[in-house]
Amino acid sequence: MRALALLIAMALAGCGFRPMYAEGTGAVAGLNSLALGRTTGLEDAVRAFNDSAIGLFPADPASARYRVNVQLESRRRAVSVQTDDSVTRNDYVVTADWRIVAPETGEVVYRGTSQATASFSILDAQYAAYVSELDALKRAAGVVATDINRRSAAFFATNGPR
Repeated sequence: MRALALLIAMALAGCGFRPMYAEGTGAVAGLNSLALGRTTGLEDAVRAFNDSAIGLFPADPASARYRVNVQLESRRRAVSVQTDDSVTRNDYVVTADWRIVAPETGEVVYRGTSQATASFSILDAQYAAYVSELDALKRAAGVVATDINRRSAAFFATNGPR
């Protein structure tokens, strides 16, 4: 087993593989200079996204070289409808159009769209149904925030911070 691990490490070193999050890479430098900027959308979606984004965009907003501005759209979609037309299961779909902007110039450095879906059951108890729906929104918003972070890291790893 040890020999196999050594063989894999040697093969990766020979091909020029470099971990994206290694110190001294463009990904680390870029993410460390990226702060969460303006997030717009429905209040619950914005709150869920901002809670999920804590720690993913570590720069101080006042001195960040870049800001990621996010426009959120969230919607529910019925996925399980009974013969009496009652809905028993929904999907929460969260879509984010986002831009990495240089605050000094307003230049859009990179942009993308991220989307996630989380399912939840419609329960008979009203409070339980509300909590189930809110949990699905939080899960979808968390996936979107993580996707933005990873795609930003990949951009900075390839292009480096400007």
